[in-house]
Amino acid sequence: MKRFILVNSLLVLFTTFAGCKEKQALKDNIWEVVSMKVHADSVLQYPPNFTFLHPARKTPIILSFPRTGEYELRLEANGCSGKVKFGINNSVKFKGALCTYMGGDSQFAKDCIRILWESINSYTMDNNKLILKGNNGEIINFVKQ
Repeated sequence: MKRFILVNSLLVLFTTFAGCKEKQALKDNIWEVVSMKVHADSVLQYPPNFTFLHPARKTPIILSFPRTGEYELRLEANGCSGKVKFGINNSVKFKGALCTYMGGDSQFAKDCIRILWESINSYTMDNNKLILKGNNGEIINFVKQ
């Protein structure tokens, strides 16, 4: 019985440490948006499984986590920042954003921020890729810069 408790305790510690390590890797990097995919029930009104590729622009859309519990999203012409909460099982919630508005952002950038605020609820990381997933099948794909 003691052995069972010890093994379970070590498993919980390892799982917790691995999750913390992944979250730290997420926060320690800068992420560039590559594409978005929306589902038929998405907050955006596009055809089912429609995939957007970020247009070739001089200014990429960048997501970073400068401080614990905060995020910054640099759009093509404007920027947004707000609170982010990472939970168990790779859950994430972006909320309360302040944005500059000078115009000049593409529709892609505007749709990206809308999905981020209204739909995203989980994430996965795979090597140099970050994938944010939404309630209705929305996906925002990032690569590490």
